[in-house]
Amino acid sequence: MFLYFALTFAVAACLFELYLLISYVRCRGKYPPFVISFGRVKRDLLQKAEEVLAGEEESVDVVDLGCGSGSLLVPLAKKFPQHRFYGYEWDALPFFLVKKRTGKLNNLHIYKKDFMKEDLSRYKLLLCNVGNGLEQELGRKLNAEISADAIVLSEMFRLAILREKEIFPSRLWGLRVNVFWYVRR
Repeated sequence: MFLYFALTFAVAACLFELYLLISYVRCRGKYPPFVISFGRVKRDLLQKAEEVLAGEEESVDVVDLGCGSGSLLVPLAKKFPQHRFYGYEWDALPFFLVKKRTGKLNNLHIYKKDFMKEDLSRYKLLLCNVGNGLEQELGRKLNAEISADAIVLSEMFRLAILREKEIFPSRLWGLRVNVFWYVRR
């Protein structure tokens, strides 16, 4: 039984690594691979997003840039049906997964698009976990497009240009990480 489990795990790990390699080649290294938000850092980011959304009297638009499987958007859309949620995902596998999870949520819309080519000016709350390599370009784009009252929450990665309003310490696999709260300069 143990041998079967170990073999199954090894094959799954190899397939996932192959997927990551293909994904990296397809995006020419521009976007981070599909990684699910989880653990304490996910809970901390969701808590900050919930605090922002609970304080909004009118309906607002929220976006997750690189929404993956929807691990942030789905719980927020369920908890705050009065707000509108949008997710952008460029990769086919996570896009398929998030579409399966969000079928019955009328306030959640997912697009298979490159968010760097989209106008992000209408969003009041922007969530992201972009990884190394995109933080400079995304920071410049957001600073040029978002409104003065928009809030950007970044999971673990600093964004350039934007003004850091607050840093919240968190943890992932026992390692110290941060959730960053940004506003336009």
